[in-house]
Amino acid sequence: MKRNSIFYIFPIALLLQYIYYRGIKVDADVTFIDMLGVSVLMTLFMFIVNKFLSKK
Repeated sequence: MKRNSIFYIFPIALLLQYIYYRGIKVDADVTFIDMLGVSVLMTLFMFIVNKFLSKK
């Protein structure tokens, strides 16, 4: 099964947010659920953008 770049966006976005909010900006009021939500939205957005850009 060939995986495209969309498959990797969710874990990368989640990991970068985790590093930023737990390591760099410790005093932020961001929960893990917030990070999951933003990662899902980012993945959905990139999926839609990928569908429109690949139709050329």
